[in-house]
Amino acid sequence: MLKLKNLIAILLAAVLLLGVAGCGETKKNDPTESTPQSDKREPYKEEVFLTKDFIDTDGEFEFDTVDFKGPEGYVIVVPAGDSDAKKQAEKIKKYYSDASLKIVTDKTTETEKEILVGNTNRSESKNSFKENELRSALVGEKLVFTAGHYVTLGVAVDKYIRTAPKKGKASVFELATDFTATVPGGYTYVWGDEFEGSDVDFTKWSFGKHMSGTTKMEISYDKNVIDVNDGRLKLHGLRYYNPKRSETEFRVPYSVATQNKMHYLYGYVEIRCRLPFFQGVWPSFWAKSSDPNIKVEGDPNSFMAELDIFEVFGKKLVQPGIIKWYGDGKSSISADYININYWSFEDNEKIETEYHTYGCEWTPEHFAVSVDGEVYYTFDITKTYDGRENMSSFHEPIYLIFNNHLFPEDSHMSCPRIENNADLLPSCYYIDYIRLYQKDGVGSLYTDYTDDSALYADRK
Repeated sequence: MLKLKNLIAILLAAVLLLGVAGCGETKKNDPTESTPQSDKREPYKEEVFLTKDFIDTDGEFEFDTVDFKGPEGYVIVVPAGDSDAKKQAEKIKKYYSDASLKIVTDKTTETEKEILVGNTNRSESKNSFKENELRSALVGEKLVFTAGHYVTLGVAVDKYIRTAPKKGKASVFELATDFTATVPGGYTYVWGDEFEGSDVDFTKWSFGKHMSGTTKMEISYDKNVIDVNDGRLKLHGLRYYNPKRSETEFRVPYSVATQNKMHYLYGYVEIRCRLPFFQGVWPSFWAKSSDPNIKVEGDPNSFMAELDIFEVFGKKLVQPGIIKWYGDGKSSISADYININYWSFEDNEKIETEYHTYGCEWTPEHFAVSVDGEVYYTFDITKTYDGRENMSSFHEPIYLIFNNHLFPEDSHMSCPRIENNADLLPSCYYIDYIRLYQKDGVGSLYTDYTDDSALYADRK
């Protein structure tokens, strides 16, 4: 695994272009803030949910609360040399806000008052759990977090913190999740986010303007449009009134992207999520290459690659695609984009309240997309599709992007406008997890886990 900063050192900044999608041509439209004006309109109620009689309980889990004598006088014990367990121990220490709570390894002398994290050499934390299993338990006086994989260990700790046990109490539970460390085809888990924390993990994600606002629609990274809770990354498109911009009627989230955090070359990526599908919405899961050749002067064939794992254009179907963005500002859409290459749900009456898995296998030969494990379209990326004999950027590292956009009346897209369905807002795009898998010896992974949360200190 290589450090992402080593990759970025040789790459130029990716061009922030607005993607072309299946409704019509787009242009960059990023208006300046308008002069405040007097307006007596009441702010739109942001609490009105898409399906008013639907409550999303998918992220709930059962737990019990028991008496716990800690954390005063306790130590947190992790297996010697286990950096993943130590990371989870740091979370527990931060949660309890107890400066006296030390983290030690299991090479230290055993005591009665210990919080055990991971597969330590203490008898209380030894387990034969499968990779998808986890627990938080009180064994004697010891609080024990165990799991079958470092990912599910993190889930156990995050879920414990989510329950917010009060002083003198502990939350206990034992769960089997849907996590798997391997998937068919010889792929092994290398990176991901289960979204079990209390906020966006800024060691994995950054916010970006990969899609632009309009006069009527502003982009924001405030928590009413981007948040992590209930085990979900939640992206909302809202009706919204900004007293400083009287023209504003809608608010959508910034792009949530792995840019500068994680780039990869080849692999299988999968998310589980529920999506909005009514007319006027534009949720998406896509990727950009970081190929610096788009900046090469005098080379009309250099381009940035865009890979759309799916986009929703207000219909009850998802559509993938591949696009070239050339240095002269021109784009080239694969003919596959226009043909029948979408997934349509057979039973779509309740589709906006259902979770489904969306996957993408990217190899040196193809870009294949799937829904609930079924591959429904494959793009051949070995052959050019636009007459320019270059497909190189489809074989360069990419970063992943989530968006939950809208089509207001001043959008340059030709899709049906959100104004016609504004009473259905907010549009709710909830992501349960994202998991990236790769094969040994095929492709590469570049990461930089620097915490950039200070960049968003004004987030509210």
